[in-house]
Amino acid sequence: MQESVLNLPQSATKFESLLDILLEPRRCFGAIRQHPTWFALPLGLTLLLLTLLVYWYYSSVDAEWFIRYQLSLQPELTLDQASIMRKFLHPEGLIGSGILFGSLTIILTSALHAAYFHLLSKLTGETGFSYLDWFSFVVWVSFPGIFATLSIGIAYASAGTQQVDFNQLLVSSLNHLWFQVGPESAFYNLLNSLSLTTFWCLLLGGLGYRCWTGRSWNFSLLVSALPYVGFYLLWLLWIVGF
Repeated sequence: MQESVLNLPQSATKFESLLDILLEPRRCFGAIRQHPTWFALPLGLTLLLLTLLVYWYYSSVDAEWFIRYQLSLQPELTLDQASIMRKFLHPEGLIGSGILFGSLTIILTSALHAAYFHLLSKLTGETGFSYLDWFSFVVWVSFPGIFATLSIGIAYASAGTQQVDFNQLLVSSLNHLWFQVGPESAFYNLLNSLSLTTFWCLLLGGLGYRCWTGRSWNFSLLVSALPYVGFYLLWLLWIVGF
């Protein structure tokens, strides 16, 4: 099992690994197996890009339009409730909470994802892998998600208006590309959360697991896909009321 890891080509530096995870992922997987702390670079870049995007959007979106639009999505609110909501919906006031919530979501989901791989490696007898190894692994295979973030920034820059909802900027999501359901649909948030980069990261996870453990393609892809399938299945069941 471990021979497959030792024989992998390796990126020379952490900066080279940033390019290799996108173009030659086997080289990246070989390098980060030996240097698990390199995860700080892709994680830092991901959080920095998120911070810049959130700050840019909420500091520049048309505040009055934004508030009216958000309230229009909740027509059941009374006048008193709407008045209270207006105080919490000012875009500039959402910058801090947006950055904090987004950053915590990335870190906590990465931690849970790593725990899944760590537990699985124990159950399947894959030795020599620490929790830090798997946390680094998850961060690196998630790095292509920055392209979804970049696509949001490009969509906002080219929108030609500051009167645009953030969800409408998710141009790489399955909802934008295919389903195109509106906010009134119970599936709106679920379909918006699925993007092309979701499947890119899933496939990278399968490749990386195969590189690290020497397992078959089918088994490695199954291992990589299970957390995604489980998460979206539970979300789907919650939507339909089970």
